[in-house]
Amino acid sequence: MNKKILLILLFALFIAVFSIQNASPVLIRLFVWDFNISLVLIVLGAIVFGAILMTLVTSLSSLRLNKEIKMEKREKEELLAELEEMKRNYQDLLAKSGDYDSDSTAGNNETSDNTEDRDASTEEE
Repeated sequence: MNKKILLILLFALFIAVFSIQNASPVLIRLFVWDFNISLVLIVLGAIVFGAILMTLVTSLSSLRLNKEIKMEKREKEELLAELEEMKRNYQDLLAKSGDYDSDSTAGNNETSDNTEDRDASTEEE
């Protein structure tokens, strides 16, 4: 048997036993009115009121958290887009830098060739 169903049945049994044992009427005074109500109705009413109040509080909290999650997701998407743009800019800079390096490397090779030629002519003399 499913644990959830078993817990619900045990809770229902507890409520039934509680109701039978606390069925005596109680006098309730509210401002100028007097009520004779069964004790179990008062206790169960308080439990139901508490459950409704708890549901409202958790629902409001859940709505606030969902709003924050949406804002965080939107910020994440914006940051990812910014990161992609920065990656593209970085790749462009690397490509431009690579062109500059290849030009300067070619110039260095010519310079080193000239130096070798100069060294060779010095040795010949």
